[in-house]
Amino acid sequence: TLWSGEMNNLDLCRYLWYWLRLPGDRPSANRLYNRRDIGYFKKSLFKLGSEDPEWFPRLMEPTTFGLRGWEYSLLFDRVNLKNKKILDIGPGNSRLPMYMAKKGAKVTMLDMENPLEDTENQKAKNLKFVLGDMTKMNIKSSTFDVVTCISAIEHVDMKKNGFYTEKKYLARALMSLKEMVRVLKP
Repeated sequence: TLWSGEMNNLDLCRYLWYWLRLPGDRPSANRLYNRRDIGYFKKSLFKLGSEDPEWFPRLMEPTTFGLRGWEYSLLFDRVNLKNKKILDIGPGNSRLPMYMAKKGAKVTMLDMENPLEDTENQKAKNLKFVLGDMTKMNIKSSTFDVVTCISAIEHVDMKKNGFYTEKKYLARALMSLKEMVRVLKP
């Protein structure tokens, strides 16, 4: 099957239909996208999927309503990855760092937990893992050409035994953004 885990093939088809049908056929909450956007999304999604079918589960996760598909598509459409030095923040078990490395980027992954134990990412050329916190990175300023942080910054509200207050969460999110700008080349 294309989908392993949360959905079977029928569920996946229903979910894809929800995102890929024309905007006029959708509930009003999704009229945010026009036909050009949907066409762009389809083209990008199928391009990524044809290069690596394992992208589909991550791109179309029901919990994210397919937003990663849009985020990745926009990234790949606007950024030439070849010979770029990229910091990917909070990758977890994402396929994004490996994909960018295969496209010629030198990728550093920063995460609070080591998700790469015994994975192919550990052995991949052009990939490096750094254990750290996105709110205070131990990285020299103006180091990277590109900084990516897809579906990760919302997790700065978590601490070992619970969650930060909303005020502290907002402060941590702002610290993270400042750190991303700091490590990015001008």
